[in-house]
Amino acid sequence: MTNEERLAQVQAIEYRERHMLLSLGAVIILVLVVGIGYFGSSFIKQRIEAARIRAEEEARAAARPGIDALTHQSLAISSQTNIISQITTTRVEEAKQRAQQEAEEALLASQCPDGYAFMEYDLDQIHKGELQLINKDHEYYFLESDLLSLLYDQIGGNYYLGSFNLQLTKNTADHLHQMLAGYYEATGDENILVLSGYRSKEESDDLYSEESQNIGSEYADSYTMQGGFSEHHSGMAVDIGNFSTGSYIHEYEDNVPWFFEHACEYGFILRYPESKQSVTGIAYEDWHFRYLGVPVATDIYNKKLCLEEWIENIHEYSVRDPYLITLDDGSVYEAYYVPGTQLSENGLLNVPVPEGREFTVSGDNVDGVIVVSQR
Repeated sequence: MTNEERLAQVQAIEYRERHMLLSLGAVIILVLVVGIGYFGSSFIKQRIEAARIRAEEEARAAARPGIDALTHQSLAISSQTNIISQITTTRVEEAKQRAQQEAEEALLASQCPDGYAFMEYDLDQIHKGELQLINKDHEYYFLESDLLSLLYDQIGGNYYLGSFNLQLTKNTADHLHQMLAGYYEATGDENILVLSGYRSKEESDDLYSEESQNIGSEYADSYTMQGGFSEHHSGMAVDIGNFSTGSYIHEYEDNVPWFFEHACEYGFILRYPESKQSVTGIAYEDWHFRYLGVPVATDIYNKKLCLEEWIENIHEYSVRDPYLITLDDGSVYEAYYVPGTQLSENGLLNVPVPEGREFTVSGDNVDGVIVVSQR
């Protein structure tokens, strides 16, 4: 082999080696570029994400005082809104109450015409007074027993007493004394016996039990009231008898009709007339008289009513439209009903009464009071 051939061979080998080195270097450079690109990109992404997170945290930190302030302000506004709502509700309720009170006052004022003024009474007044309805449906409440007086204390009476302990209310006793004096003056009869007046609840129960056992419950129910439902509890009812017989008077006896015709002039009525048994629920008792006062007793007598009917009728009349009663002497009385629901702001019964005139306020023992006055 010549020197030129060896030189060419050596040069070919060197060329191949340089070419391989170049190829390897290119590969290494490519790998490095790819690796750097991948890892650099990931690193950059991480740096970018970290920067973003820091930016958000810094933004939140910077915004937190404002958010807190807004939250506090929002809570304050909400609290103020609730307070305003409560105040508004309270004021609306107060306005409603004022309006209702004004309406009630206006209504009361409309029920109190000129010449009348309101007076306040305890609600017990419904169960006090001389016009109380006491029967099987309306119990007596024993609120006036302290007003009882002994009939024995009346001096100069031309009549007898069934008991020295016989009691009536003072007003009833005074008018009974006057009636029996009128009877004696008209008839000259001294044979009158006052058999019974006030009766306690226990006495009524004993009497009812005794009559039920001796005569029968049907008779007892017709003539006797059980304890709590008898007019005798009030001290305003009286049973009149005959001293000679020791028993009750009867219409067929001499002079007895005088009581039926003239009792009203002294404020009494025959409480259980024969024609009203279906209304009173009690059999005819021509000896039982009840004190109501002259105007009402006279009206009941003239109209041929019983107390139950008169009470029902008076409930239709008010102070603005009173019921008028004219007596035989020409005097005129007015009567009107006031419901027990007509209350003052103090919770008391508000009753319109006439100014400058005498009047009485009596409960009806049902659901209100009755005012009676002379015009």
